[in-house]
Amino acid sequence: MDSYFFAPRNPPPFFASRNPPSKQPTTATNPYLFASSRSAKARKLPFKQPTTPTPTLPNAPSSPPLPHLPSPTFPPDTTTFDTALSTAVQDLQSDTTSTSRHFTSAALRHLTSLVDVAALASPSYPEFCTLLVYAAKQLSFARPNKGAVVTACLLRALERIARRWNEERTTDWAGLAGSVLAEVARERMHVSEQLDVIAERAEWVPASVIDGYVVEMGEHVEAASKEVQGLKEHIFE
Repeated sequence: MDSYFFAPRNPPPFFASRNPPSKQPTTATNPYLFASSRSAKARKLPFKQPTTPTPTLPNAPSSPPLPHLPSPTFPPDTTTFDTALSTAVQDLQSDTTSTSRHFTSAALRHLTSLVDVAALASPSYPEFCTLLVYAAKQLSFARPNKGAVVTACLLRALERIARRWNEERTTDWAGLAGSVLAEVARERMHVSEQLDVIAERAEWVPASVIDGYVVEMGEHVEAASKEVQGLKEHIFE
């Protein structure tokens, strides 16, 4: 009988590989196969957008240069000024109940009251500026436990006075300083009113806690800032 009839009924396809299964090329033996399969997988992936570098945050704006201060020069007669300053310091030293917020406002009022006295005792702006700096320093040291907060407030006020005078060069030193101190007082009053409203609405938190902790901690952080430290070194030292 012809051998044709003994051939398998399901012959392998014509395009089937002649290599047995055990000898099929693998990616380990055929690197080109690995590359082609990897390329095929890559073609199936969606288009990948190019990576964007992470933007860097811009540097914080630098603080303006500190204003120029004249060389310390005391006027020849400071008797009246010394008496008024001593009274103001004693008044602050006797205040043992006010919070840092109210104590600082009181020190600012005392400095404002000394402006006219310093202007009368000073023949020129350098003497007037020297007396204001000296007064602010003594008021800051009236109560050591609140000195940092008072120092921060008075230093900012003195900086604004010096900066304003450098711009205007006016001979009305008392008017200029009084105007700046009034602005600082209004700003503090506005902030104080907002804090009082918050304390009234926060019924579940005692007002003493808000006034004694939140306010004092916030002002102590401000007092410890580098800006205030720079002003202290520039004006007080």
